[in-house]
Formats: sequence, C-alpha cells, structure tokens
Amino acid sequence: MAEIEALLFLMLAFALPLFFHLVLYRYTLTWLCKTNMVCRNYRGERLPTGGGVLLVMSVTISMLILYLLTSPWGIDREFSLFLCGTVAMTFWGWQDDRSPETTVKGMRGHFMTLWREQRMTSGFLKAWGIVGTSLLLSIALSPQGLEVLVNTLVLALFANLINLFDLRPGRAIKVFWLFMIVLFVASGEVIAGMIWPWLIPIVTATMLFYIADARGKVLLGDTGANYLGFILGFYTVTLVDSVVKTALLVLLIGLHLLAERVSFSHIIASNGWLQKLDRLGTVAGRSDKQT
Repeated sequence: MAEIEALLFLMLAFALPLFFHLVLYRYTLTWLCKTNMVCRNYRGERLPTGGGVLLVMSVTISMLILYLLTSPWGIDREFSLFLCGTVAMTFWGWQDDRSPETTVKGMRGHFMTLWREQRMTSGFLKAWGIVGTSLLLSIALSPQGLEVLVNTLVLALFANLINLFDLRPGRAIKVFWLFMIVLFVASGEVIAGMIWPWLIPIVTATMLFYIADARGKVLLGDTGANYLGFILGFYTVTLVDSVVKTALLVLLIGLHLLAERVSFSHIIASNGWLQKLDRLGTVAGRSDKQT
C-alpha cells in the first residue's frame, strides 16, 4: 500500500505542474501583453516580461495540493514560512518588472541614484524589500543572533543571484539547476532522500518554462529570478549544515562583488566551454549552427 501511495505521489508531482503550465501558459502571456508587461531583450525584441509568475503559480499550487494530500491535518510552520516568502519575493520582483526604469544597473547604480538624485529606484526598493523579508524569515526560523545574520544574508543574496544571470535566454534557469544540484548533494543522503520528491514539481515547472525562455517567447523577469533564488536560499538555511552554508555565503558575496566590476556575459563569452553551455538549447545556439 505504501508503495502505491508513493507512486501516486510521484505521478502527481510530475502531472500537476505540467497541467497548470499547459492551462496557464497562453493565458499568462496574453495577460502580460495586455497589461503592458513588455520590455526589450538583449536583441532588442519586445517580449512579455515577468513570465516567472507562471512558474510561481505552477509550483506553488502543485506543492500546496501535494502537501494537503499528504498532511491533511494542516500546514506546518516551516512550509507556511516558505509560502509567505514565496509571495513576498515574487511581489518585490513583480514591482520591479512593472517599473519602466531600465537605465540604472547594479547596487552601486541604485545607491548613486539615491545619493545624487535623492530618489529611490524600483531596484533599490526591491533590494530593501528582499532584505527585510529575509530578516523576518530568518528570525522566525532561527532566533539566535549570528545565525539570523547568516541566514538573512544567504536568503537575500540568493534571491538576487539568479537575477544577475538573467541576461540571456535560459541562462538563469541553468544556473538555478546547477546550484540545486550542489545543494542536493551537500544536504546529505538522509535529507536528500526525504526532500527529493518535493523537488519534482520545481524541476518539472522549470523545465517547462525553460522551453519558452530558451526559445525567446517570454522573459523570466525579476519575478521569476527572485523566486528561484529564494528557493535556493530557503533550501540552504533549512536543510544544509553550517559549514556548507558559510562556504556558500562566501561564494555569494564574492559573486555579487564580482558582478559590480565585471560582466558575467563577457566572462561567459570569453570562454568557449561556458559559451557552448550557455547557448545549448537556445535560439542563439540554433541560429549559430545555421550560419
């Protein structure tokens, strides 16, 4: 009986995000265009942005259904915090996607705009929102002072990390998959064995969205990038030991400092292997083969 229930769970974990993606995909893109959620990609093409809202809906609804089916007595505290964080991080990304402001880049640019022009950019507001949300979640998860600080930084920096790579089709999701594999391995055999069925809706939904993203049909936007980064951050602060967490924090700080000085796109373009991986399965990759 237990084997049958486990098999049904796995089937639903695959089927639910597939169903919601197919049902919501066309409606979401039409809605984004009608509400003027459109911007230019790196090629200058006008595409619907904030498409990550489709990803958020597919994953969240699927996980909520699965959770209620397996835990009919209610939602536990940790999962409630995950849902609250999902809503908050998605909102901060969404408000930035809605902003027409596109000229200010990087944290230095947002701080300099505040300093010189005495105005707060949407990106600066998003950053404060992400940090505030991360702090509240960290306090709820771990009341100890130092751990609160570490968890806040991990959550906030991960939430922004995927956004740093969301400059070419499919790149942000590839980086998300890479970090997800690292976290899965680092979490240990016992925890990995417990958590992997719950990762299926996330992997399924991101694979489905990747197809549209890589083909240049829709942009993930800050809405999706911040959400995917939040998943990585929440996984890290709840399931990974302190040594790995500290190592990841150092890496996150290093990547953010590097992003203020150099372009990740230039680094990738200057390395043959990284460039091939970056273009694998994308419109750019196919067009290069045809020319």
